Amino acid sequence: MESPQENNPLISFDQNRVSSKTWVFDHDGHLDGILEMEMSPSCFKNTLSIGPTLSFTPDSIYAPLQKAPLPLYGRLPESFWEYGIKNKGHYCAFLLFMLFSLFAISLSAYYLRLLIKKGCQEEVDDLKNTLAEAQKREQQTKEDLFTHEQQAQTHLVTCGAYKKFQTNFHRHQGEQVHHILRSLDVVIRSFKNPQESPPVSELVEILGSCISVAERISNSVPSIMKQESIQITRVLEEVRALFTEKIYKSNLTLEMSCPEDIIYEGDRLFIGIFLINIIGKTLYMIPKNGKVEIKATDQKEGFHIQVKDNGFPFDEKSRNEIKQTLDFFITGDLLQRMCQEAGMSYSYSRTEEGFNVNELFIPISFEESSDSNVIPLFS
Repeated sequence: MESPQENNPLISFDQNRVSSKTWVFDHDGHLDGILEMEMSPSCFKNTLSIGPTLSFTPDSIYAPLQKAPLPLYGRLPESFWEYGIKNKGHYCAFLLFMLFSLFAISLSAYYLRLLIKKGCQEEVDDLKNTLAEAQKREQQTKEDLFTHEQQAQTHLVTCGAYKKFQTNFHRHQGEQVHHILRSLDVVIRSFKNPQESPPVSELVEILGSCISVAERISNSVPSIMKQESIQITRVLEEVRALFTEKIYKSNLTLEMSCPEDIIYEGDRLFIGIFLINIIGKTLYMIPKNGKVEIKATDQKEGFHIQVKDNGFPFDEKSRNEIKQTLDFFITGDLLQRMCQEAGMSYSYSRTEEGFNVNELFIPISFEESSDSNVIPLFS
């Protein structure tokens, strides 16, 4: 008997039979015997149920796999369409499963896309809103910067014009003081040397001139001290520059019509004070977005300046407020008095349409009125 340690196959095949043997041991591990079995190939085939794929007999649908020790044949693979038709139920189920899976995946991807799009859209909207606000703030900042630059520019123009006019005014005040000193010096010399003294009436006129000039100095108004060629257009531009900031802040429209060839022989500062009061008071009386029209015309006897606006009528309260706004504003009574002494005429009226009309007529040559106490020593 062969020992169980020998390495022999448990199943052997030959042409007519299939044999098998195995060792049998007891509970103590001692060999009791050998169990040996034999069966026909057909019985072995039926017992293992290998009919659909393997056969021991040649056939047209089987191909030989081996010939020894036992002939074995394998089933030839069916064509794809035959296999598909035979297993169409499985394929249909698999196809339905794939379609359902694809639909579920598409639906999941669609909802996932919606969720992502919704979340991203909210972020995009927030970013757009933030960008729009930033652009709006940037635009507002640019507008504010432009406004500040315009305000600064108009302020510089106004300050420059005011400084220039103030300098000329102080120089003119010095000339007035110098006129008083020279006049008083004549009076003092006449008292020291009565023999060379002028007539008493002339001394009285000199003292009256000094009093008149001193009174004007105390009221911060100029006297006619000298004669020079004045281009009215330039004087109007200087007055306009003096109120540039006011025109800008109130968004006023100032239209000027003046021929370039209007030349006047007179005191530049004296004329400037008149125009500052007429035009400046008008600019401070009209509401925002108002309009002022200035028209200068050359006439045979002199030239005429008309200032027309749609502002409020003058009252005492308005005059007091205007007086506190600029040093060069003077009262209407004093303005009329200066006009009379200078031989000019000034009038104010209000039309039925609600327009204020200020008119100033300046003759070609000043003719002093009989009640004037100013002696033109420097004419």
